[in-house]
Amino acid sequence: MNIGKSENTIVALDIINPFNKTVKMDGLKKLIERINECNAYDKVGFAFYDLEECVKNDVMPLTEYVYNWLKHLDSLRGTKKLINFTMDLS
Repeated sequence: MNIGKSENTIVALDIINPFNKTVKMDGLKKLIERINECNAYDKVGFAFYDLEECVKNDVMPLTEYVYNWLKHLDSLRGTKKLINFTMDLS
């Protein structure tokens, strides 16, 4: 399932607040849901499962851990296009 342009792009700023360096749980939840909807969970790295558990249990993950995972996700060209994710809009 390719979400493509019918859905809004999820940007890293939707997940990490750059001003206070906190994780936005709603944004992280949205990204995890989209990865599951696209059946891309086996392509995005083992950190996905840790973060999925954090979202399920309403536990705030470490910002650096989330940021490093987002950087990894951004490096996966086909997968990031499939789930409509980008680090920034430039």
